[in-house]
Amino acid sequence: MNADTRTALLKASEKMKRLKEMCKKALDDLKTTRKRTLEAIEKFRQELNDMLDKLELKTKKELDDQYESVQIQWQEVIEKGGAIAQKLEKQLEQLEKSESNASQQFVVTKMSKESISLVDSIESVPCSIEMTFSQSKVIKSCVEKVSSLGNVSDSIDIINLCL
Repeated sequence: MNADTRTALLKASEKMKRLKEMCKKALDDLKTTRKRTLEAIEKFRQELNDMLDKLELKTKKELDDQYESVQIQWQEVIEKGGAIAQKLEKQLEQLEKSESNASQQFVVTKMSKESISLVDSIESVPCSIEMTFSQSKVIKSCVEKVSSLGNVSDSIDIINLCL
């Protein structure tokens, strides 16, 4: 019986050595998969950053396009206003020069009334123009609803040793 017990102990000891080596290899594999998982998380985060960068650039381009459009419109208003002001000054000069000529004064007065009427029809001009940005509630809500970038799982089947 001693020989049988000895053989059984040797087999059990070899089995435990193999099991120990398998557990060490599994632990090394775990370190490797942890590193790969961290890289996957970082890669996903970078993809999200890239998407946000593209959204930011698109939004900034929309801002620049809108700014340019409004700026052009206001420049046209300024130029038209300047032209009207010059026309009024010229009509004033003509009116002063035509004081001795009744028919010329009549024509200048009639043209001046049209110009004055045009100016009187202008309601008001805003003193300031503002551009604003409204955050995307959809993007903000989505980010606020999640608690992490994804799910982390494992396929580890730990051997329970009852010693």
